[in-house]
Order: sequence, then structure tokens, then C-alpha cells
Amino acid sequence: MPVILLTLHSLAQLKQEIFPPTNLRNGSDYLPSHVDLIWTPPADWQPSRVDRWFEYDRGIYVGGGIGSCPGCPVEIAIRWDSNYFNNYNAVYLTKIRYLLLEAALDHALRVYQSYYGVFDTLFDYPLQQNLVYFQFDTLEFSPITIDKSRELWVGLWVSDMAPGYPLSFGIGPYPQIEGYGNMIKLNPNGNWQTLTEINPELNYTWQLGAYIETPNDAVFYPVFNVFRSIDEQPFEKIHEGEIYDTIFHDDMNEPAQFVVKYYVNSVYKDDSSISSDTLAIWLVNVPENMRNDRVIIYPNPAKDIVTIQSVNNRINSLSLINTKGETVLIKKPGTEKTTLDVSDLPDSFYVVKINTIEGISNSKLLIIK
Repeated sequence: MPVILLTLHSLAQLKQEIFPPTNLRNGSDYLPSHVDLIWTPPADWQPSRVDRWFEYDRGIYVGGGIGSCPGCPVEIAIRWDSNYFNNYNAVYLTKIRYLLLEAALDHALRVYQSYYGVFDTLFDYPLQQNLVYFQFDTLEFSPITIDKSRELWVGLWVSDMAPGYPLSFGIGPYPQIEGYGNMIKLNPNGNWQTLTEINPELNYTWQLGAYIETPNDAVFYPVFNVFRSIDEQPFEKIHEGEIYDTIFHDDMNEPAQFVVKYYVNSVYKDDSSISSDTLAIWLVNVPENMRNDRVIIYPNPAKDIVTIQSVNNRINSLSLINTKGETVLIKKPGTEKTTLDVSDLPDSFYVVKINTIEGISNSKLLIIK
């Protein structure tokens, strides 16, 4: 008689093992108030379908332009290597983001694919109607199928480099943009160069973006959700749907005075999830209404003893207020200079409220141990 072996598994054993994202970090330290969250996915993760902007300037307009060359038509471009989209099935370009600065000039958007220096033009579209300037605009069109074996180039042609400065540039992560986000051709029959080959000090990227979709690709789990807290408020999810990638750009449109915190969830097919560690980004730029030339605070950031000195006025009283609006320390020195022991206070931003004969003023103090 055959022997049947039965193995019993608990529900906990049958449930998929889940892992959190790790190494959550900010990849855009080069610009304040714009955050590029980057994280390391679990070991079992693989890329899912794509439905997002590909860009080097992060879609941030910094107000800069290059030009002042009368009678000089020019073309600028950003590009991606032939192996960039190899993990996907069919790849489509559906939108281009651009930024124009000079209304007196002619412009055209162009899309190329290249292989060993041989270029084929897939798209050449003159920009003529309902144009806007000094802000981003988007051109949508029927999907262009991208050959994954060839480089993808997205460019902007401008009829003249004068009057003014018509080539809008952004700030990208240099040197990663070199040879990708900063291509330029000064002669219609000439060769492509990088901007730094023309001038090594121009380590900028162009204000162009390409919207890439791979709708035929499957969704592989885990996917991700991003949560944010501003100034110690409750965490909230800050996007629609799920994130299939391991990078998320946050424009930080909501005002923050002190600190912004993030965490990322790994979300699995059965809706189970687990969170990364929290990333805190301290906002070190002092808002205009917090600047105070009559008070000197040092060291700032501080970890134990901090000195507060009023210029030409005696400090009648001062108080330290945390991000919750709670007063955590009060002192009445009666002198122009005093010290505070902050070694027992948690790391955070604090408002230093100072009362002198001239009235009440506020400064900002960061405590980091």
C-alpha cells in the first residue's frame, strides 16, 4: 500500500515573503526644494512597465539661457544609449516637454534615432501656434515606436541664437549629464558636441524631456508607494497609482519651514507592504521672514552649547520653540550675549524668539548631534 506524506503549512509559511526598500536617499542635493528620491529595491525586484518622463533637468526651470550669436541657427538635444530600454518589450515616445525663451525666433522639435553616428529623423515638428514662453509646455502626438537597438535623441532646433538667450538650460547631476543631457550642434552640417566642449564652465543640461511608455510590459511586484510628512505633520501618499521604478521626483510645491520626511513602501500582489527607513531632509535655507541681521547665533547647526549675541542691544528674554509650536526653553539673560545648553534637545529645527528693546525678532537654529 503506498504511503502518502502530507506536509502541513501554516498561512504564515504560505504567504509571500516581503522585503522593504533600503538605502532611501536624496539624489538632487544640487537644488533646494526639489527632491529626487532614490532607493534600493528588494533583491527579487525587476523593472515593470514604464509610464513617465525621462529627463536630465528634473523638469525644474532655473531661469537661465544661453545665446547672443546673431545669424547662428543651433540645435540642442538630450539622448539615451541604445541599451537603455532593453528590459522592455515595445517602447513608445508619446510626449516632449520643452521651454521657449524668445518669441521672435522659429523653433522645431525633432526626434532622431542613431546607430554608429548615422541619424534617422523620426519626427520634425515646427512650433507655430499657441506658444508659451518662460514656462514649460508639452507637445503630445501619436506614439512613436522606438527601436531599442539604436540611440534615442530628442532635440530642439532654434533659428537663431540672437536676440537674447534662447537656449534654456537647467541644472542636472554633473558629470552624469555629460554626453547625454548637454548635446549641441552649432552648424546644420556640423557634428554634435557637448556644451562643455564649447565652454568647460557651462556644465548645464537642456530643458527637454521625453515621455516614454511601455504599455505591453507586465507589472512585476513589488511596486512602490512614496509617503511624505512636512514639518512633523502626518505622512501622506503623494502620488496616484503605484511607482514601478526606483526613483521619484518631488517638486516640493507645498511650503515647509523646517523638515521634510519621506518613506517608501514595497507593495506586493496580495497588498501586503513593508516600509523603508525614514529619510529626513532638513531645510537649511532660512526664509526671508526668519532672517535677522541684528542677532548672531553660532555654531549653527549646534549640538551642545550655542551662543546667541544681539548686536548693540541687551537680550531681555529669549525662548526656543520646536516644530510643533511648543516652547522648550526660556531664558532671561539681561545681557547682549548668552549661551544655551541644547544637548538634551532632540535633533530638529527650532525658532529662537528674542526680545530686545527694539522688539521681538525670530531666527532659526538647527540642532544636529
